[in-house]
Amino acid sequence: MTPVPAIKITRLWLMLASLLVGTMIGTMGNSIVSIALPSLMDHYDIPLSSTVWSITLYTLTFSVFIPIFGSLSRTIGFKRLFISGMSVVTVGSLLCVFAPNYPLFLVARVALGVGVASVLPTIMGIISYYFPTEIQGKATGYWALVNSLGHAIGPTLGGFLLSHFAWQSIFWINIPLALLSIGMALKYFPTDERGT
Repeated sequence: MTPVPAIKITRLWLMLASLLVGTMIGTMGNSIVSIALPSLMDHYDIPLSSTVWSITLYTLTFSVFIPIFGSLSRTIGFKRLFISGMSVVTVGSLLCVFAPNYPLFLVARVALGVGVASVLPTIMGIISYYFPTEIQGKATGYWALVNSLGHAIGPTLGGFLLSHFAWQSIFWINIPLALLSIGMALKYFPTDERGT
């Protein structure tokens, strides 16, 4: 069995910080969009019964892919999985902004769900694999805090953005956050080891 590489505590917290940015994107993904449903109805000229699919498909997609990515995370590699996921989030957010019709918008929401599904397996994998036992609980607590904050902040932030900008702004905000998390992951994550 390959020994776990020793990583300085400061670098571990920076690794976690990049993952927490991804967590914030994922948890805001539903709560922030729920505020924008009336705007989506007007923009795409669709009924509420169709609009709610933008939330349902997103939730369903990441719920299905989390266990899949969890089982494959060591094989794919934590760094590779997370950076790929955040890249998909970036592309999916751009597609949401520029989608010319509602079906394509739903495809973009599915892409966001796939990208966000990479975050939780990476966080849990990195905490259990790289973090010393004595600080694993603390790291998990920080993740739980940010996860809760994302759900709480989403509606407030969504309301603010919709009051001052077009509805597309709720997806524009994902892009700098995703790019920040990718940059931090590239700098601070250790090189992946190929798993079996």
